[in-house]
Formats: sequence, structure tokens, C-alpha cells
Amino acid sequence: MAVKVAFMQLSSCWGCHQSLLNLHLGLLPVLPELDIVYWPAVVDFKMSSLEARPKGDVDVGFCEGCIRTEHDEHLAKLMREKCKLIISYGTCATYGSVKGLANQWKKEELLQRKFQQCESLGEPNDMVNKRDPELTPIADIVKPIDRVIKVDAYLPGCPPRKENILGAVAFLIKKNPTTMKKDTNVCATCKATPCILEKGKLCWGAITAGGCSLMCPNDNLTSCVGCYGTTNKIDKAKADKVKAMLNAKKASAEDANLIAQFILLYAGLPPQGSLYLVGDPLRKLALGAKMEFTDDVMGASLKALANNPNYKFANGNVCATCDRNGNMNKKMTQIKRYYEGPVYDTEQCFINQGYICMGPITQAGCGAQCPNNGNTYCYGCYGPVFGVTEQGARGISTIASLADVNIDEIKSKILDPVGLFYRFTLAASEINKKVDDKKGGEKKK
Repeated sequence: MAVKVAFMQLSSCWGCHQSLLNLHLGLLPVLPELDIVYWPAVVDFKMSSLEARPKGDVDVGFCEGCIRTEHDEHLAKLMREKCKLIISYGTCATYGSVKGLANQWKKEELLQRKFQQCESLGEPNDMVNKRDPELTPIADIVKPIDRVIKVDAYLPGCPPRKENILGAVAFLIKKNPTTMKKDTNVCATCKATPCILEKGKLCWGAITAGGCSLMCPNDNLTSCVGCYGTTNKIDKAKADKVKAMLNAKKASAEDANLIAQFILLYAGLPPQGSLYLVGDPLRKLALGAKMEFTDDVMGASLKALANNPNYKFANGNVCATCDRNGNMNKKMTQIKRYYEGPVYDTEQCFINQGYICMGPITQAGCGAQCPNNGNTYCYGCYGPVFGVTEQGARGISTIASLADVNIDEIKSKILDPVGLFYRFTLAASEINKKVDDKKGGEKKK
């Protein structure tokens, strides 16, 4: 059965949808699996067609753009009402992006500058006092969409890479293998002698659906890590043994990585770094979110990873996927503006060359395409690494720790610290959240 999908554009450049269209022939394998019911960027859908749908009728909604106007807020709420799952699509929707820099000024100041003071104006207009009443009112501040509606998943990027988009869509339409047998489990057909559990090793075959042709315990004498997902017929005795093993002692580094692999596969989570699910238990553990652990094997597995020093959560930054990383010496002896030469060294780390690069505090997922393919430093469009709420503040402290530079040089070269360090995330910063709360905004849980 095809997945019903809706695409919505709020205040944005529509570049995220262009990135999707850039998949070209790569879309062919997934299009037959999608029932696109609303996509005004490509097809002439009327909003009335979306409004007429029952609540929760659409499976997945992609929301591109930030909340800049009251109409944006209306559209976001409409999507939330009609869609079972909402994806914050792109950096504007996720963090507010470059538009969020407008939050440094009052909206009246912005309107005066744009329509009365700008040097390129032909005929100035008083948009503060003589605004066309048919134009939708502008909100006091720019907001990411999760300040207005509940968001289920985040797909950042300005725009997201087409590979990320395809990965997200493939995850949404994933199908169970045809050989899957939920009425049995892996242990029922396992021929490993002795049993993996009897050897004192973790194995999740007792709670995993049968039908797998690979059968890791049979062929490789390695643990089943739950690829086929849940079974309707759990081997309770062996499941209890797995739970007891998980609860008995702190997992080693090897076991911790095996547990994480099980959680990822068994729960059917998307590959790390492509689509960030709010409900992803591994993400919650990485962020230190409060969790209640169920009294079953999955709960015991998650509990074994909580506060476990032997497991390092996926918290990769752009530097981790940058070809220049091997040349980074963690020292900055000068600061250059982007236009200052000589021409960028194509192999040396940009920070070592004196350029402000946001790679160390920007989450991975883009494949470091700007430094690797574009020969330019990271601007931070994928947002902060896990656990960091203020990308700008962390960026400032990171550069300060690396720079062996006179303070006067810093002042003369970094003329717009907010625009540099908060380029994409100012609207999502704690400062703007407090401003929004004072104005009556409500953070959705």
C-alpha cells in the first residue's frame, strides 16, 4: 500500500524541494511507493484539497521553511492536523536558518529598512503604518517549526543532500522482507552448538522474527542482532536469560557496540546522520534525555547503554568526514576573511589556514561536501552536534581555544560574530526561545 505524502512550503527559498528533484532518475524506485497528495511546488494542488482531508489522513508530511508570517503558522498547524508524522525538512524548518538572523531587530525596523531606507528602492512604501490589509501579518520573530507544532523527525541541511532525502524516504517506505515469519523466532531454527547464550555471549534471536536466510548464529557463530524485528512468538526462557545477562554487569565496549547495533536494527531506526527521529532511543540516550526503561529485553538493552563509559554515542561532526581532518593540528595562528588569499590550500585544514570553519561543532550528515568538494569551509548548515543547544556559543569557544591570535586582530577580522557563528541557528537559540515565551509563544512538547 502506497504511503500518503504531503509537502508544504513555508517561508523558504524552496531549495529543499529542488534538492529532492535533483535526484532525477533516482526517484524512480521510490515514486511508485508514494501517493503524493499535496505538493504545490511541483503539482497544482489547491490548499482546499488538503483542508478537506480527515485528520491524520496523510502518513508523512515534509515541512520546508521557517515560521515568518501568521500564514506560515496556519500552514504548519494544518500539516500537523492532517499528517501522522511531520518531518522538519531543511535548516529553515529545523533551526530558522539565515532568515533567523532577522531576530536581531524588531520587525518594524526590518520593514522600514526594507521598504523605506534600502538604497535600491524605487518608490518607498510605509509598510508599518500603511500595510496592505490583505497581506498576511508578519510574526514578531522568526521561529523553527517545532516552536509551533510537534515535530517527529528532523532532516537538516541547506539544502539537505539528495542522498539524505532519498535515505529518509526509503526509511519511511521500508517493507518487511518477504521471508519474514513473525509467528516464529530465530532460536526455533537455530543450529548453533553450543547456543550463543550458553557461551556467555549476548544474542537476541529469542525475540527476533524468524525466516532469515543468513542466520548469523548458524553460519558465522555470531550473535543475532534483530535484523528481522519483533516476533509474535518469543522464546521466553531464552529472552529472560538475555535480560539477566544485560542486567548482571556493565557492558564491555564490545558488548555495548553490539547492543547499539541490535537497537538500531531491531527498532528499524534510520541510519545515523541522515534522519533524526525525536523518538530515537539512541538519540535520547546521547542527549541525556529522561527515559523510562521497559521491563523487557529492549528495556534492558537500553539500560545497559545508559551512562555506560564503554559506549560512545554517534556524535560525529563534519570534521570526522572531512578529507582535511588528518592535517589539522588544532592551532590557529592567524584569522582571515573569506576573500583573503592566497588561494585556499586544497589539502590543509581551513582552521590551520586561518579561516573560521564551523566543522568542529556541526553535526555530520552532509559528507563534508563543502570542504571536500567545494574547497570552502563549513558554514554550519546541518546544525550543532548532539548535546549542543547553542551552536554559536560553542563555535566561539572552540575557535577561542584554537586561536593563538592577538585580540585586536580578532576584532578587526570577525566583524559580524552573530552572522558568522549563528548563521543558521539564531532562531533556535535559547535567547529567542525566551523572547518567544515572553510574547506568549508556547513550546510544543
